[in-house]
Amino acid sequence: APADLVAVRTSTGRTAGTDREEVALVAGAADVDTVVVGGQVVVEAGVHRLGDVARLLADAVGDVRARAAR
Repeated sequence: APADLVAVRTSTGRTAGTDREEVALVAGAADVDTVVVGGQVVVEAGVHRLGDVARLLADAVGDVRARAAR
């Protein structure tokens, strides 16, 4: 069956030296290496397949605000 999973780097400034049990508590978005959703790789080597997600989100929010202001 397809799987969902997130692989987090454990050698970053936030995660280095952290116990395995604590990684989910200390890791942030920048620490994510790989994301698989339904068996499909969505993030690989820290890069989302859609590109710059922050920019895409900012553009979408800007579009919504512009439409609301009309």
